[in-house]
Amino acid sequence: MTYRSDRQITQELLPVHLFAAVIREGIDDPNGDDARQLMAWLGQSQEEIVAGIIDKKATALVRRARAAVELVKKPFVEAQAPVAKFGLCVFYLLDCLRQNGVFGMVDGSSLDKTAEALLSPEGTLTEFANIEKVDVSAQKQARHMLQALQADGYFRGVVWG
Repeated sequence: MTYRSDRQITQELLPVHLFAAVIREGIDDPNGDDARQLMAWLGQSQEEIVAGIIDKKATALVRRARAAVELVKKPFVEAQAPVAKFGLCVFYLLDCLRQNGVFGMVDGSSLDKTAEALLSPEGTLTEFANIEKVDVSAQKQARHMLQALQADGYFRGVVWG
């Protein structure tokens, strides 16, 4: 197995916890079958990322990822922004990371299934993406999310756009 620093592992965990925040904050029925399935997929993704890491260290890395998510979520909470806008920003952020080669999803993986479900054509995120003013704003906010994560030491060298 290739060596990964704590920062690299935390960066791998961030998409999982960003999606989890969107689900926890935005789903109508957090105890429903859909929510449970999405969270189970995210749990599988997290387990794959921390596999082979001592439990105490894995717990600390998960805690770091959650703290970073809270950091980027804070402006949305303070502005009382719709969760769907936060979710759209997450997708733009992850797309930027993908374009920079620091994030990717394996087709059919647990994370891919979660993303596919959240971006369903009849979903709220897609509705928000189709509103030009909201979409442009979400792209700008996603850039701010990246800057906040970079100020916290993550995704060094990633360039927006």
